[in-house]
Amino acid sequence: MRINGDAPVKQFLFYENAPRRLTGFSIVLQNLFAKMKMMLFFLELLGAFGFVRLATASEQQMSCPVPFITIGGQCIFIDEINSGTWYGMKQLCEQLHGQLVNLDDANFYYEIVHYIYDNKLSDVDYWIGASKDNSLGTWQWPDGTAVKMGTPYWAIFGPGEKQAPDGGDIEKCATLGSSFHFYFQDIPCDLKRGAICEYPM
Repeated sequence: MRINGDAPVKQFLFYENAPRRLTGFSIVLQNLFAKMKMMLFFLELLGAFGFVRLATASEQQMSCPVPFITIGGQCIFIDEINSGTWYGMKQLCEQLHGQLVNLDDANFYYEIVHYIYDNKLSDVDYWIGASKDNSLGTWQWPDGTAVKMGTPYWAIFGPGEKQAPDGGDIEKCATLGSSFHFYFQDIPCDLKRGAICEYPM
């Protein structure tokens, strides 16, 4: 049997050149990481000027169906283009397999209002899920839970600083009114407004 006399030499050269190859690979990795850091820097810079919005860690973990987006840890669709009655926009949300939004949680309510202002959507009034169009005649959310009264939810207005809801049986549906800084306002259900839908998680 003939043994290739060059084999030990080739193996020696392979191992001798290994540090050089590893050094070259590490340089490639360093260049790649440098480019990634530069890209993240520019994305953050664009985000600071409002050109792009970087998702938070919690938002990155969520996946909302179109047209919903993540706001305050929930899948939300703010429709500032279409308008309809409370019943019509309720049906629109249901066609998207959602419902008019429940703003019972004050922190979530805060996130919604700030998103509206931050994204220049503040020229529109929006229907929300609160209404008293039910057999009990009490203010309820779509899931049947009671709507909290008073501050920090309902608007205060007028010379006597009355606080909504004060429309009796005429104004039975709630909206976030732009002229009331998006506090709850009770108005007739047949007026046309935009809507905020939520997709159940």
